[in-house]
Amino acid sequence: MGEPDGVSRRDFLKVGAVAGCAAMTMGVLGGCAEQNTAPEALVEEPEDAPKEDASAEQAAAPMIYLIDRMVVKPGKGREVHDAYLERLETVATEKGMTLEHAIVAPPIWLTDAESNNTLEFIWSFEGYGKLAAAISYGDASVTEWWRGLEESLESRDRSYFSTEADVEVLNR
Repeated sequence: MGEPDGVSRRDFLKVGAVAGCAAMTMGVLGGCAEQNTAPEALVEEPEDAPKEDASAEQAAAPMIYLIDRMVVKPGKGREVHDAYLERLETVATEKGMTLEHAIVAPPIWLTDAESNNTLEFIWSFEGYGKLAAAISYGDASVTEWWRGLEESLESRDRSYFSTEADVEVLNR
């Protein structure tokens, strides 16, 4: 038997199943479920602890999350991941974007000709102003960059989210 050409989704799932069984035999994931902190009701605040100012909390701008989700063509996961971050991180600080998560599924770079990685990038913005500044409608360089990247994609989707509490603030 020679060296495998790559890792397939099926191979990854087999390894995951074996690892899951091994973890369960160790007893609740080796003690990960143990409670290491006191329950919230039992934690006492010191009397001199500063009290949170409710008005300051209400004055904070609502958070909006931009989620880019891409299913890449087989074997292109790492390439697309790196190209995306290189392009977006150069713009992020000037546009008020904060990268919250860059997620790869499954958590291994798949290299065989039949398996795809899914990439998800979650950015946060404080309010509509920063979100609007970050979205480059009509910018030819951004449009050209996306077109070039799409050659390595099966699909892509962009969504915007907020917490329910922030939706209430945004709808005022």
